Amino acid sequence: MGKLKRKSLSKSSKVVSVAETPAVYSEDLGTKGIKQLRNGQGASLEGFSLVVNSTEKKRRLERKARFKVTGDKSKTIDLLYRPLDAARNSHDKAGSKQSDRLIGENTSLEKPYLRLTDFPKKEDVRPLSVLVKSLAHIKNRYIKDEDFEWANEQLKSVRQDLTVQRLRNSFVLEVYETHARILLEEGDLDEFNQCQTVIRSIVKGAGYDDGCGEMPSEEIRDSNTPLAQNEETEDEFRGYGILYALVRNAWSQLKLELAQVNASSLEGREGIELSSVHAIQVVKAVQECDYRTFFRLYECAPHLSAYLMDFLVKRVRNEAYNRIIASHRPTVSIEYIRDALHLADLEETRRFLRQQGASFIHEKGEPTFWIDCKSSLSG
Repeated sequence: MGKLKRKSLSKSSKVVSVAETPAVYSEDLGTKGIKQLRNGQGASLEGFSLVVNSTEKKRRLERKARFKVTGDKSKTIDLLYRPLDAARNSHDKAGSKQSDRLIGENTSLEKPYLRLTDFPKKEDVRPLSVLVKSLAHIKNRYIKDEDFEWANEQLKSVRQDLTVQRLRNSFVLEVYETHARILLEEGDLDEFNQCQTVIRSIVKGAGYDDGCGEMPSEEIRDSNTPLAQNEETEDEFRGYGILYALVRNAWSQLKLELAQVNASSLEGREGIELSSVHAIQVVKAVQECDYRTFFRLYECAPHLSAYLMDFLVKRVRNEAYNRIIASHRPTVSIEYIRDALHLADLEETRRFLRQQGASFIHEKGEPTFWIDCKSSLSG
């Protein structure tokens, strides 16, 4: 076989040994405000900011639980290998050899993401035991530095090592769930959708492809070791799927997403804050241009749903402005617009109205507080 050729996506790579593994992460993964305002200054017309009161602090603490370690870590490796061993046995019964599966030997916790142009070598691939420690290392450093570019590359590298070894177990789900949440915070919807698609294919028992061109064979699937998300996580990502389809205006996909949220899937789960129910309410509010309900739902968005709702704020505000101008005559106050559309202050409201082409009523020596609805509508 020819020499392995790769194209590096990073200029340099720091090698970290397994012995340098930091303490297991226990903090929140990225709800410290790493998603910066798009215009870099002041309030964003497309974003939405919440006052960090006691209710919001409580909600953020609840989000931290999404990234905390649970259970006995000493048992993690053994449990994660079980689906792999079962898949191997199934593979052997079919007349194949265990040696057909690549088992990595690389021990680096950090490794640049390299696009494969040839068959991978075991010295370039990390085994499962190292990948588990690598994920903990990535989370620790991400919490400390909030370096999205670095974390994104490292998680893609972990995903690639999982794919080339054809691993399918609960750890694979954890990697893709973690990456999906980080991508939501950064607003990278295309990459988030890739993670979402892989998660669903794993849960359904299908083979998957993470974009590296490596596809697990049919023999790897083992019906005796089904993979499933817990109820809350499954509902969390179902809610993300509904909101993602709404953001993309993918109406056929939205119908499929909504069809999966039926009475049976919600039965007996009243005690859980359901992301899917919240997402359905958001869809209804957007379709009916119920902007007051939309912003109320924004304030109580579960998990990381607010990051997807960010992409709907501009759409809702534009439609709400048109309806307000058409229904309030002869004038409407700027203060009313600010309150209805949840804009930060009067200055941001005036900037928004100027972008919409609103006509102001000017009084000599006084700041503008009123809008001429008739002139604004004709304009």
